[in-house]
Amino acid sequence: MEVPTFSELGKNARDVFKTGYYYGKGIFKLNVKSKKTGIFEMSSDLTLNVDVMKLDGLLETKYKTDDYGNFIQRWTTDGTASIGCELSGKIIENISMLSEFFYNPQTTFKGMRLDTKYINDRINGIVSLANDNFDSNLNLYGAIVMKFKEIFLGYQCGYKTATKELTKNDIGLAFGYQDTFFHLRCNSIPREFGCSILYKVNSDWDIAVNGISSSSGNWNEWMVGIAAKYAVDEESILRLKINSAMQLGTSLQQKLNENTMISLSFCFDCMNINRGNHKVGLALDIEA
Repeated sequence: MEVPTFSELGKNARDVFKTGYYYGKGIFKLNVKSKKTGIFEMSSDLTLNVDVMKLDGLLETKYKTDDYGNFIQRWTTDGTASIGCELSGKIIENISMLSEFFYNPQTTFKGMRLDTKYINDRINGIVSLANDNFDSNLNLYGAIVMKFKEIFLGYQCGYKTATKELTKNDIGLAFGYQDTFFHLRCNSIPREFGCSILYKVNSDWDIAVNGISSSSGNWNEWMVGIAAKYAVDEESILRLKINSAMQLGTSLQQKLNENTMISLSFCFDCMNINRGNHKVGLALDIEA
């Protein structure tokens, strides 16, 4: 099994809880992505919040070359444009680098980021350096995941030199046994503990459980949820989830054709049915 990044630990269980759910009081989501053919690859991820009539998201274009890596251009709806270059295995084997420069002509915000990744059969590591407004302050990030047989142990750390504080301090452990997969984690050590379990009933049916416990001083909070994903047929996926706050979510994804999928999702506040604090969302995914 390929060594995942730190953010991918426990992703199979998170997907059962998150994928296919797009809702606010009025949320419309549009994803468009070109197929990976030729030298150009284009994608967009846009969200329209009808309540405040605000459009958020980004547009991305990737230009691929054989000798000089990939050139990436991004534009976000807040007016920020970026250009970057991605090199994978061009300088040193198993090492990829991504450098990006950002600029917003409306706010004059500018900055840069440099990511370096190293991947082999046992290790997946990343080191990132970011700078805003080209001053002396840096945002540093590092993460590593190590594989021991079929057990993955990872750690990530973030540090901001401007405030001299840790922005991330997390550890995670993931492993599987037959059709059951576990993810144990501690975020902002030792403030938040979490555990997620995914059980693959069969090829069409997945069940996931997730629990979180957070504490700070005398304050403590916990949340438990259970979710299910069921493939009705080759073109329809039904999803259900509920948590300890009695928030019930449901989603139906329907494949319209080979390249298009539509998702309709709801969230019901079962503790306050009569208040009408329920949510609905519609999403359209297009691959052209």
